[in-house]
Amino acid sequence: MNAEGRDDAQSCRRPDLNRSVTAYCFGEATASDREDFEAHLLECDFCWAEVQRLGRAVRLLRSDRQLTRSVFTVQIATCLGISGKLRRPFGGHWIHVVVASALYALLFAVALPLEVAYQFDRYGKQAVEVSFVLFAWIFLTTVLAVFIDWRAVISGVRAGLLYSIGCAFVSALVLYLAVHPFLPAKPITEATFQTYTAQSAYLKSIFYYLPSVFVFVFTPFHFVLAMQSEFAAGRHGLGFGLLTGSRPAVPPRGAIFLRLWVLGGLLLLGTIASIIMAAHLLDNLKQGAYTNLFVHILQLRWGLYMGLGIEALVWYYFALTELKREALAIDAISVATRRPRA
Repeated sequence: MNAEGRDDAQSCRRPDLNRSVTAYCFGEATASDREDFEAHLLECDFCWAEVQRLGRAVRLLRSDRQLTRSVFTVQIATCLGISGKLRRPFGGHWIHVVVASALYALLFAVALPLEVAYQFDRYGKQAVEVSFVLFAWIFLTTVLAVFIDWRAVISGVRAGLLYSIGCAFVSALVLYLAVHPFLPAKPITEATFQTYTAQSAYLKSIFYYLPSVFVFVFTPFHFVLAMQSEFAAGRHGLGFGLLTGSRPAVPPRGAIFLRLWVLGGLLLLGTIASIIMAAHLLDNLKQGAYTNLFVHILQLRWGLYMGLGIEALVWYYFALTELKREALAIDAISVATRRPRA
């Protein structure tokens, strides 16, 4: 305590010498600077405390270089891994978003001329023109739904998956209300059994498409984003246990972990069901001037459905692989730093 009642340990009266603390502790000070600073230490409690604090850190780093290397290695692995791409557009998965959204939108676009194909001479031209508008609407709103989810994850909001599902549902509802007046309120497709009206048939198609995009696109995408967020925060242990099954673990809050084999099984079941229903329909179709056109559009829709599922599975496989690779790298570093040195 000095004559004015101020505690000298709270500050240094020689800022010019205080700046030498770091160089002194790391042994980078010149001989003359070192002598001047050591003389200053005898009368400055503040600088003495700084030297004690920084000196302990320097001794720790020099005595355990493996610790220093591991810290930098973890930072590099996180930066270069998939978690380092989280803040890129759509978490670095923009190609998948564009392709999946386009395939999903094409399903809606193709369904319209399909439902009026048996009277294509009457409704076909307008159906094709409206299909372009339907494609643009579903494509843009699907991209928007995924964008909302991505921004929610970045902001720490856990309800991003619900937001994206809600956006897609509202988009499909608005689309049906808009296209409803165009579609005839009578059966167009001719078969030996009673077929749906064009309006009901298109609504039935929407009920098939929505669960597909929820399961194959939105849910896996949100899980990958959530895991990227966890990894970016340094919580790799959770991801390692969850993705490899080597230890009990749960997915991040608000995310659902669908294993690859589960999605593959669902796609297979959906494919088998669609083949059975299509075969039943084709066996009972009545021949007409546009029957061949109807069959070709039906096959095109089936191919788009399969394409959406396969594209989603392939992307999910590579995304999970990248997550596992980063988690395994960090886990290996952690094991190496815990291993006692000989």
